[in-house]
Amino acid sequence: MTLPLRCVSAIFLAGYGLTAATNNIRPLVVWHGLGDNYASPGILQFEDEVKSMHPGIYVHSVYIERDTKEDQHASFVSGALIVRHIYEAISLVWRRQCADRTRGRTARIHP
Repeated sequence: MTLPLRCVSAIFLAGYGLTAATNNIRPLVVWHGLGDNYASPGILQFEDEVKSMHPGIYVHSVYIERDTKEDQHASFVSGALIVRHIYEAISLVWRRQCADRTRGRTARIHP
């Protein structure tokens, strides 16, 4: 059974309240699945749906490689390095969000 993207995004977001005020929304880190890439149409659609539900939310789509074909390939072969990539991705999002807050502006999406 396949759920429409709207249902899937609502399920993921239900954990921290769809009705929360914008300033109470936590950042969202999206990490694509095996064989996909960080900028695929489905990932971009999901991000757009999240942003329409929560204007001003900080969304970061994790990638291993900037080139989408290389990122897709890396999703198959980099299992041994996954813990390092998770740490780097979370650190990157945290650093960008902190930097944007100190500059007094809304964080931007994508590297």
